[in-house]
Amino acid sequence: MRKLLFLAVFFVSGCSMIDTSKIAPGYSEAYKAFSNIIFGYNTDEISIEVINGIPYASALVKIGNGPRGLVILEEMSKNKFTWISADEIYFVTMNGRIIRTAGLENNLIDVTQPDIHSIIDDLEYSQEYFYYNSYDFPELKNLELRAKIKFINRQEVNLLSGNRELRMFEEVIESSVLGWKVSNFYWIDDSNFIWKSIQHISPLIPQIEFEITKKPS
Repeated sequence: MRKLLFLAVFFVSGCSMIDTSKIAPGYSEAYKAFSNIIFGYNTDEISIEVINGIPYASALVKIGNGPRGLVILEEMSKNKFTWISADEIYFVTMNGRIIRTAGLENNLIDVTQPDIHSIIDDLEYSQEYFYYNSYDFPELKNLELRAKIKFINRQEVNLLSGNRELRMFEEVIESSVLGWKVSNFYWIDDSNFIWKSIQHISPLIPQIEFEITKKPS
């Protein structure tokens, strides 16, 4: 069975930064039952038919050079989604961007950032803004990241859920303190939903690829 153990050195036990007490009654039992089926598949064998048979929103996640793994939506609050893997790795996204993690060696525990929707709606050529990221281990609070985003092009993207014409944006982020500079990429539909992204959340964590396979509703 292939689980979502991407790179063992990045995982630690416990998810204290995510409030798991809000899980709906009966969710754990249902999740375990479905995970026995879902995570029994080699990730290359996961088809849209399998995805459609799961009564939860889902996504494919890949960290660095590790294999793709399936995560399932555990909780939804407006535009904030909490995703969980079979190994209880948590990702919290807001409007498609990762804002918190649990189960990684260097977890993102807090982010102050602008709404990407407002940025791209007003975007003509490029726009600059700032992130302020906080991490748990090693502890680092309010790391300032300068960001600049630009529209690249419209392209047809082959997703597991089917081909979609999406707008591609590149977001360059950098920290003068750490000497860290990377690019994030977002593929966004005309309703501003992010179907696919490549994101960097920490200099200590490889890039994270996120692809929605079943859209939350």
